This record gives sequence, structure tokens and C-alpha cells, in this order.
Amino acid sequence: MSALDSSLNERVNLKISGHLLDKQLQTIQLENRFVRLRSKLWHVLIHLAENQNNLVTRQELIALCWNGNGYTGEQGLTHTVCHLRRILKRYNIQAKITTIPKRGYVLQDTSIEFKQDNMVHIVQYSQDLMSHDEQPIELSVSNLYQG
Repeated sequence: MSALDSSLNERVNLKISGHLLDKQLQTIQLENRFVRLRSKLWHVLIHLAENQNNLVTRQELIALCWNGNGYTGEQGLTHTVCHLRRILKRYNIQAKITTIPKRGYVLQDTSIEFKQDNMVHIVQYSQDLMSHDEQPIELSVSNLYQG
């Protein structure tokens, strides 16, 4: 491991859908590049990522990112979450920000990687398209290359 790699690993504490978040540089590491976010976008994303799969209230985010100013925070937060959703989609980051009406937001990682029998499996959940009795799609590396 190079000095740069170890330096990067020291700064990175969070992942979203396998993408590293560098808190010091305010960047999301993609496969071959980094995406830097504006301050408000970054702070909301980090707070949601630190509380993945848990409800983060609107009041909590407004207090943290807009210093409790509800007047500008309400509209600013709505705009910020909308912009974060576009960023997740644009860079194909398999995560979803779900709105819990009148309460807040939940960041969900929709791509779960796990190892089994020395094979990497990727499971993608699409709650919007899947009925309750359907199973998640499972792809193994060996199945991807079969004709």
C-alpha cells in the first residue's frame, strides 16, 4: 500500500454503496474519479450516511446545517435533498434517500455486497418495482459471464 493509499484510508470513515466518502476533502470516490460537493450538500449527505437506515429528522438537519434557522432551512433542506438525489442517480450510486412525510429522511444503501464460497454476489433491491412475494435479484460473478 502506498503512502497516498494509507493517507486516504486514514481520512475515509464512511461508505455509501461501496463508494468512499473523504470527510477532509468533501469528496465521494467513484471508480476512477472524485466528486466534490458543496458544503451544505456534503453536511447533509454525511449526516444521513452516519445514520444510514435510520430516520434523520428535518429539525435535526436544519439545526446542524442551517444553524437552526427554520425560515431558510426548510426550503434549503428540501432543495438540498432533491439535489443529492440527482447526484446519486447521475453517478449511479446505489443509495436512496426516502422522505418520511412531515418527519425527515432515511438514507438506504440499495446495493449490498457479500462474499459466499469465494464468489462476490451483488443483491439489488428495488422496493418500488418488487411485489412482496418476489425475491431480490442475485447476480454472481460466474453467472455474469455465462452466455
